[in-house]
Amino acid sequence: MSNNKLNKVYKGTIINWNWTRRYGIIRLEEEKYEVLAHESNVCMKAKDQEGNLIMYNGKHVIGRDAPRGFLDSEDKELEICKYTVWFDIGETVYFNLNPNYGNIALNISTDENETNSAYLVITDEKRKEIQKQIDAITEKYKKTRKNG
Repeated sequence: MSNNKLNKVYKGTIINWNWTRRYGIIRLEEEKYEVLAHESNVCMKAKDQEGNLIMYNGKHVIGRDAPRGFLDSEDKELEICKYTVWFDIGETVYFNLNPNYGNIALNISTDENETNSAYLVITDEKRKEIQKQIDAITEKYKKTRKNG
C-alpha cells in the first residue's frame, strides 16, 4: 500500500465496538472491506457542554461526551465512559488507512474535517504494539473457533 492512502479520507460504518477493550470494526461502504479501529488511533477532541475543547496538561483530551440513555436504579442518567473513546454500532466515521498495515484505521473521527486535518505519526514501537494487539485478537478468535 502506498503512502498516498494515508492522505485519503475514507468513510465507513462502525459494525462492532468492544467497550472493554476499546476497539472495533469499521466497514467501508464502497469497497465491502473491513478495518480495525482502535482507541489509540482516534483523533476526536473531547468538548465540554458549551462546545469548548477540553485540555489536560496542555494537551487536548481525546474522546467524547458520555453516551445518553444509561440510567441508575433511581432513573438518574449515568455519565459512563465520559471523555473516553467509544462508538455506537451503525455510526458513520471517517479515517485514513495505515500505509504499512492496510487493515488498520488511523485518525478516526465522526467529523470528516477533523480526520482530514489530523496527522498521526506511527513509530516502529507503535507498529509493534498494534501488531501485538492484532495477533492477540487473532489468537483469541482461533481458540474460540476450536472450542466452539
